[in-house]
Amino acid sequence: ANGAGAAAGSGRVHHLHGGGEASAAGSSTERSKSKPQQQQQSSKGGLTAMLSSLRAKCEFAGLLLLFAMPPAISSQILRTTHGVRTSEDGVELETRSQILLTLNQLRTGGADLGNILRRSLGRVRRGFVKALSQPQHEAVDVEDVQIPASSQFGADVPAMAARIYTPRDLAGMRSASSDDGAAPALPVLVYYHGGGWALGNLESVNGFLSWIGHWAKCVVVSVDYRLAPENPFPAGVSDAISAFQWVAAQAEARGWDPKRIAVGGDSAGGNLAAVVAQHCVRTCSEARPSMQLLLFPALYLGGAGDANALSDAANPSASGSAKASDATSSEAKGRRFKSIVEFGSDPFYCLPYAVMLFFRDAYLGKAADPAKGLDWRGAPVLAGG
Repeated sequence: ANGAGAAAGSGRVHHLHGGGEASAAGSSTERSKSKPQQQQQSSKGGLTAMLSSLRAKCEFAGLLLLFAMPPAISSQILRTTHGVRTSEDGVELETRSQILLTLNQLRTGGADLGNILRRSLGRVRRGFVKALSQPQHEAVDVEDVQIPASSQFGADVPAMAARIYTPRDLAGMRSASSDDGAAPALPVLVYYHGGGWALGNLESVNGFLSWIGHWAKCVVVSVDYRLAPENPFPAGVSDAISAFQWVAAQAEARGWDPKRIAVGGDSAGGNLAAVVAQHCVRTCSEARPSMQLLLFPALYLGGAGDANALSDAANPSASGSAKASDATSSEAKGRRFKSIVEFGSDPFYCLPYAVMLFFRDAYLGKAADPAKGLDWRGAPVLAGG
């Protein structure tokens, strides 16, 4: 009985084993059949990626052509191909600005700039300079100088690099007039580059400022102030003021008009230019800027409460658990800084709010005293308060 049972058991096992072999053979056949299918799918995926890349390259080339066209023509084509970006208030984005921003989207592929800044600031700095490089105007003379070390706000300011742009026709006029003993003094623009206080240098605005000098018929002095986070607030402020004072002191010797020295800058540089002007007024300085050329300046950095509320307003889903009073406060801050919330929540505009917050924290220090954001040297719009 035991033998019969064993034989029966053995038969069952053998039967199962045989079925396994058949299953394995079937599985092998399925795999051999599926291999071409996988290869076919892989080929389709590769073809899709290649076509997508080709389409992006064609779009990029087409947008470059649009950018070179007169705005009256390019705006009509852009309206047809991409539509027109419009703010909540119904203001249409200028055609060339939209083209540049679209080109940036195609170039970066929607990369998270905030993470890249935190992980590789040096790489972003190099890319920033490369992206902003422009040909230098051939009729403008360039001189690199060192502004000597000085002291501002009780802190030592090391020697810093600066670059002087002088339109050749202005220099020629002055040279010709000096023979008659009546050489006209030249107007000067002291310029601070943008880049969130953390990016940019003399090279990032080199071509741009040579053209500004040519168009405006003035001398331009570009200032290479220290960058954050290695040199946080108020290092940049000290450098900016020191540079302006140096230009004022050099005016007579260099044939510059001390009564026509303007300050200017874009973004963070516009902030520094405005701070320099306020400093000269507050200290009753004899040398004062004759005007300010502020291109989209950052005039208010706010305290910690503003930063938190703005972050909530720009990312409403992240603040769903906030109390009703906090939500109301965030909503009020959102209305107060409407453009920051509107454009900071759309990655198309290059500077999502998280990136702006990175620059603010790099400059003021993430764990810094909240009062720093309300210091007039960081928020010049508060200087009159």
